[in-house]
Amino acid sequence: MLPSGSSQFTFGAGTQYVTFIATRSADGKVNARPSSSVLTLVNCDPGPTNCSSAPQAPTFASTSVSPSAPHVDSSGALCGQLAISATTTNTTLSDTMTVSFETLNGPYTVQLSSTNGTTWTGALSPSAGYRFASGTANFYFTAAQIYAPSGNPVEFGSTAAVLSPTITFGGACP
Repeated sequence: MLPSGSSQFTFGAGTQYVTFIATRSADGKVNARPSSSVLTLVNCDPGPTNCSSAPQAPTFASTSVSPSAPHVDSSGALCGQLAISATTTNTTLSDTMTVSFETLNGPYTVQLSSTNGTTWTGALSPSAGYRFASGTANFYFTAAQIYAPSGNPVEFGSTAAVLSPTITFGGACP
């Protein structure tokens, strides 16, 4: 629990996923899972009073993981490449776009790239070694603005987070 008014952690206003982490003390093995619920953080004056949403927070117009039904082998390894993309507003090339996902090896987060600050792309290659459980899953997209209150466009360090459309892992490698 974070106490109200704590300066231990600072957060930009916007939406974020909370990730739960479990560490087994006997051998130090770790696993994590993002919550499927989005946490909304708001700006407040001390007290807290006069709370409001972040001005010009990033937003998602669309997200995509293709193919939506990727084939995996018996160990969960990808048979082919997964293309990942997102289209956003109120983001620039200085901002960060990530996608997080669960695998049989634990959670991973990869950064997407952009040439214009609004269209973000990336790929998961079979050679990366990610292994997925058969069945349905979602990827977790997060956009994080830099803090540039005098920038053009103005950015206040806000965040946005959304789930991908459902992905169904399975089948077999062709």
